Amino acid sequence: MRILYVEDHPDTATAMKMLLQFLGHDPLIVTNQTSAGEALASERVDAVMCDFELPDGDGCDFVKNIASKYRIPCIAVTGHVYDTDRERAERSGFDAFLAKPVVIEDLERILGLIQKRHRLPIVA
Repeated sequence: MRILYVEDHPDTATAMKMLLQFLGHDPLIVTNQTSAGEALASERVDAVMCDFELPDGDGCDFVKNIASKYRIPCIAVTGHVYDTDRERAERSGFDAFLAKPVVIEDLERILGLIQKRHRLPIVA
């Protein structure tokens, strides 16, 4: 899958890019909402993974905004791990929630469900 990952922390972005590539996906990494919006408008994207805290705004607000334009699965990837954070992610339109540090098996399971639900080709 082509996965847009919105993350402003360089080390986290690099690690997730390598992990997604290892799992057979095609990550597109951007560091803010503005770049993410531009990527969604110009690139084929199968799913969005987004941090909560971005330099130009809140990831939850970003997902709320894109939900009206794009029907695309969104995964919250955040260090905010309280029940209220999970509820906030769900209210904002995220389809799944991953706490940092990401557990590989959880990421694989969620991406597999997205592929199956949206009938996307499984990359081997």
